[in-house]
Amino acid sequence: MVDATVVSEFFGYVSLACWVFVLVPQIRLNYQRKSCEGVSLAFYTLWALGDLFNLAGAILDNLLLTAIVLPAYYILTDIVVLGQFYAYCPRCPIDEEHMERQPLIA
Repeated sequence: MVDATVVSEFFGYVSLACWVFVLVPQIRLNYQRKSCEGVSLAFYTLWALGDLFNLAGAILDNLLLTAIVLPAYYILTDIVVLGQFYAYCPRCPIDEEHMERQPLIA
């Protein structure tokens, strides 16, 4: 019979692997398009703040190394995405044709 602890650890590592690569597709797409169109700067700014507070809490609580390394890695990927906004958005012309003329929710 398989030990529940082994299964739990396996699922934990699979989850960790998924979370490590969560922003890679967005970063790659932004790089290929040289644009951050369709991506919310406010969303990523708040996400980065959340990651920063997550890291601070993990350090202050002396959590396991994985609980400290993961938010630190997230902060690095947040910096990459926010850097893409800085690099690509000055080149993003406002496309009047695709601008919302009426709000979806009134």
